Amino acid sequence: MRMFILLLVGVLVFTACSDDNGSEGKPTSDITGVTQPDLSKIEVGETGQRSWHEHYTMLLKEVEGSNGEEDNMLAEYARQQLHDVDSIDQSLKEGTGEDADSGGSAFIGYKYTNICYESVDQNGNPVKLSELVVYPYEAGNNTSVEVRNIVIGCHVTITSDFERPSNYANLKLTTDVGMLACHARMQEDPVYSNLVVIPDYQGYGTTSSTAHPYLYQTLTARQVVDGTLAARAWFEQNVCKLRQGYKTIAAGYSQGGSVAMAVQRYIEQNNLDGKSQLNFAGSVCGDGPYDPVATLKSYVATDKVYMPVATGLIIKGMCDSNPVVAGKYSPRDYFTEGFINTGIIDMIASKNYSTDEVQKKLAEYSATHSDFNIMRLTTKGNYMPYTAENKNKYSWKDATANGAVYCTVDQVMRPEVIKYIKDETVADEYRPKLEAIVKALEMNNLCKQWQPRHPIFVFHSMRDEVVPFDNYNSATAAFTGNYFKGLKYNAGCVYLHVGTGTSFYMYYEGVYTGALLKGTWQKYSHDQEVGGYIW
Repeated sequence: MRMFILLLVGVLVFTACSDDNGSEGKPTSDITGVTQPDLSKIEVGETGQRSWHEHYTMLLKEVEGSNGEEDNMLAEYARQQLHDVDSIDQSLKEGTGEDADSGGSAFIGYKYTNICYESVDQNGNPVKLSELVVYPYEAGNNTSVEVRNIVIGCHVTITSDFERPSNYANLKLTTDVGMLACHARMQEDPVYSNLVVIPDYQGYGTTSSTAHPYLYQTLTARQVVDGTLAARAWFEQNVCKLRQGYKTIAAGYSQGGSVAMAVQRYIEQNNLDGKSQLNFAGSVCGDGPYDPVATLKSYVATDKVYMPVATGLIIKGMCDSNPVVAGKYSPRDYFTEGFINTGIIDMIASKNYSTDEVQKKLAEYSATHSDFNIMRLTTKGNYMPYTAENKNKYSWKDATANGAVYCTVDQVMRPEVIKYIKDETVADEYRPKLEAIVKALEMNNLCKQWQPRHPIFVFHSMRDEVVPFDNYNSATAAFTGNYFKGLKYNAGCVYLHVGTGTSFYMYYEGVYTGALLKGTWQKYSHDQEVGGYIW
């Protein structure tokens, strides 16, 4: 299972009741505005380069030979991209001739660099964050090509520090980071020759010892914008100037989709969208948790959590960083004892486990303990309780496979929490903690008190089991202007969260990004249905 299962949830170190962020429950400072980049304080880390032939060959090797549907799609995608880049390489060589001084190579590729930049944390205190910067170059002359635009890449949820974007040299290219890096590619249409900026987010890279403030939308957006300004300043100082009139867009899937939307809101509300600032052109948001309360209500209504860690981490994120909850309530106020006993808090806090690994450990615990149980898909296609009694009775699907496990909400959330989310009724003794968590979540609802003034593509699978379609409905109800383009994904074969992520990055995200940069976004109708049997 690859990056697309790393999706809704955020990696959060439990800081509301510990000392690893030093906030002590202080009220949130003003985190609007930007940190103007100081070039003397920007630190450069690991740097590397690849030709596009190398890039797509590596991607093909990662998936070739698999029998999985997603891997087969990715393999076909990689073969087509290889054909395209090799054709471009050959035409460049034929057009310019082989230059002995340049080593006889005119192939095109990209460079990647890690930089550290300044921003602020949830208390308004200075913090140094890390990010990945990718840009095109002509390998034969070892020089950069003209960079036309900026693409802000917002990554999916990761639960180990290894998966951070700034660890790009060691990551698989089938991750969303590998796909976002492709926006640096110089194609026949130069609109795609872009500077790509992919921040790690607070809690990873240089700040891996602290919590990632998941769903703190304004804070993460501020930090991403700071990273974009720092990358632009560094690039123009050390590589080359961006073309005059360049545009900036934000793109991401799942958690990255919500971050991309938050970045657009932040840029617009802080008047950073003009030509003298970022010349913002819009965003592409895939299957994001824009409305966290609607997400929890959907879980309660269906009584299914297909990523058991997701519900826990949505609430836990508020306990870590939101001023309404942090320092006042802890995960134990909202989680069942069984869920706590799985070791979920320690697993996440360690930053040593990927989401797949956490998922497996939850399944292992379910099979050996009675205080927390999940439902797991058998090879015959039905769900059965994954208990010690059933473990050896049936043949099971891999616990990390798409839709392979779920648990009922009462396995994760305390009864009073479920009841309050369902109908807002609760005994007086529980009311303060429940009102606090809902208020904290609503503070991070991106579908309130804002109307986009630049185009925004909101793409969502109608059958998403991890980030419910109710998030799309909330966006559609909230954004009534002509700039909103809702796209309902209804594929005939791949349609769950993981498979949708694969389709999103192989085709849709690039198409919509191109439409924003070319100015052709108007042709898409609102509430349009896409998908079908395209694969």
